[in-house]
Amino acid sequence: MQRSTELINGNNSVFSLLYETHFKNLCAYGISIGFCEQLCKDAIHDVFCTICYTNKKLDHVENTEAYLFHCLKNRLFDIYKERKKMNCISYDNMIVDQDMDSMGKMIHEENQLLIKEEVDRLLMKLNPKQRKIIICRFQLNLKFDEIAVIMDMTTDAVKKQLYRSLKSMEVERETTFWKLL
Repeated sequence: MQRSTELINGNNSVFSLLYETHFKNLCAYGISIGFCEQLCKDAIHDVFCTICYTNKKLDHVENTEAYLFHCLKNRLFDIYKERKKMNCISYDNMIVDQDMDSMGKMIHEENQLLIKEEVDRLLMKLNPKQRKIIICRFQLNLKFDEIAVIMDMTTDAVKKQLYRSLKSMEVERETTFWKLL
C-alpha cells in the first residue's frame, strides 16, 4: 500500500523498483497463458508506460501486484485481438487450447518414448555387427561407403547386411505383435 501511495505521488525510484521486482513474474505469467516472450515483454512495457503517464489515477489500487497481472492480461488480449482482427476472445477458450496443446505434446512425447523402446528392443535382437551398421546408417547418418570403411567391408556387403538386419527387425516386430493378440 505504501508503494502505490508513493507511486501516485510520482516517486520514480519506487516506479523503477516496482518494474524490476515484477518484470520476471509478469513475463512468466504471460508466457504461461500462451503468448510468446517478446510479445509479453512488449505488453509489460506498455502497461508500465500507461501507469507512468496516468499515475494520478492509481489511488484506487489496493494490491499493486494483482493490478499489474490484471493489466498485463488485458493488454495481451488487446494485442491478440488487434493482430487477429477478432471482435472478442474468451480467456477460458485460450486456457483450454493451451491445455489441449500441452496434452498433445505429452501424447507425442509418450509415443516417441514407446517407439524408442521398441527400436531398442529390436536392436538388441541383432548381432553386434548388424547393430553397428544400423546405428551408423540411421543415427549417425553415414553413407554406405563410409560404413564400409568403418566395418572393413565392401559397400555391397554393408547394403546386404543392412537389408537383412531391417528384415530381421521387421519379422521380430510382426512376431511380437501376433503374440500380443
